[in-house]
Amino acid sequence: MKKGLCFTKEQLAKLHWTDGLSRSEIAEMYGVTGAAITYWCQRLGVEHRSRVHHFIFQPSPVFSYVLGVYYSDGCFQRHPAKRFRVSVTDKVFAESVRRALIILGMAPSMTLIHKL
Repeated sequence: MKKGLCFTKEQLAKLHWTDGLSRSEIAEMYGVTGAAITYWCQRLGVEHRSRVHHFIFQPSPVFSYVLGVYYSDGCFQRHPAKRFRVSVTDKVFAESVRRALIILGMAPSMTLIHKL
């Protein structure tokens, strides 16, 4: 572990939950291993998103963003396997929606389909 590495619970929670960064992305930012970030999360009681078994539907800018996309964009489709599909051509926009869903506690996946 990098000497002098220290976090507050609020700092880690903001990076992981509010900013939507994974533990490995946080580790890369600080030049340490993912295990070091996992250690600090466990020590400070910052829960990992994959262990949350409920969605966080509280008024927030992220939730408002997802609702805005859902209700105004018109490209969401209900998938038979109880999933939603977003059909967009802008990869940056798709990644933005995916990150927002992760912050809300969902586990979205993204598949790029190239049309001929």
